[in-house]
Amino acid sequence: LPAAAREELDAGHDAVEALGQELRTKLYEVHKLQDQFELAMSKQVKAVRNAKRELGASKAELAKYSDALKDWEPLMPTTGGLFTRAFLGVHNVRFHRKKERVLFKEDYELFKRRVAPIIIALCLIALYYDSYRGIHIVFQLFLAYYYVNLSLREGILQKNGSNIKPWWNAHHYLSILSAVLLLTWPSSASYDMFAQKLHLFGLYMGVVQIFQTRFVSSSARSIRVLALRVAQFASQTALPSTFRAQASLCCNMSTV
Repeated sequence: LPAAAREELDAGHDAVEALGQELRTKLYEVHKLQDQFELAMSKQVKAVRNAKRELGASKAELAKYSDALKDWEPLMPTTGGLFTRAFLGVHNVRFHRKKERVLFKEDYELFKRRVAPIIIALCLIALYYDSYRGIHIVFQLFLAYYYVNLSLREGILQKNGSNIKPWWNAHHYLSILSAVLLLTWPSSASYDMFAQKLHLFGLYMGVVQIFQTRFVSSSARSIRVLALRVAQFASQTALPSTFRAQASLCCNMSTV
């Protein structure tokens, strides 16, 4: 190797070694602090619960402590809802890094955007070959996979601050159930009549989803840009601390 290239490699190696050692030390300290925080939170939750049940404390008396627990709860690990635990087990699904939350949300929207054309194509094929039950089975299996995947991702997003409504989760659970039921529906005249309407509706939903995902993605980008500009303006201007705090909160909410 030329001397200049070797010097560049050695400098990069030294930088990686130094940063890696520092990161390992910091992560050990953070993990130790996280364990201490979780223990303190668990003790405080039990203390507040006991004060309410055994000592008869009112909500007004415990408001200060309950609000503080709600404020710090996002730093605690969580395993997600019942549906998420059924598939992923008892594992922490909370992201503490803002970058991880943004990437997961963007991947969720990208997944929906990529699947929509596949749904349209499968519906068109099923409509053209309406007498081939095997194609219908493949389509229903794909729908079951799609809605299970969506439900898992949305369960994780909810635990990381996304404002996904319960009715939206219920819709996906019903869609999974309907896909399974259609797989077990025997071939008959009633199935043929229903299948055609189902595939036409799926074609319509695929087209709607393409426009929906594009709108959501563009709106999310606009909100993030606006939130960052507000936060920068607040940090560079002599504004009240309350306004700066609200700007910071807006910036954080724009990531989920």
